[in-house]
Amino acid sequence: MRGSVMHFGITVGEDELEGIAKLYPEGIVVEDCTAYAAADFVKWLWGVVPDGSSVTFNTEWGLEADLPDALVPQVPRPRLVATFLAHLEATGGLD
Repeated sequence: MRGSVMHFGITVGEDELEGIAKLYPEGIVVEDCTAYAAADFVKWLWGVVPDGSSVTFNTEWGLEADLPDALVPQVPRPRLVATFLAHLEATGGLD
């Protein structure tokens, strides 16, 4: 692994999340959160990423199923939650 890695904790709403940020490959991982907390985190993230940037997501189950990263749509929170839950259903992660 090249580059620096930062472990972080963040409170978004009432959720306390932990994750990892890397410079190469550039990205942020949020660990062990619900679809609702993930949606809140993404809404916050859009406020800090540069304009024109895209945000993608995947899960451990998605990676194991060789699913590609999916673009996070800029939609209201309920639709974000539905997007994340649909991904989990597609991977069998809700079984």
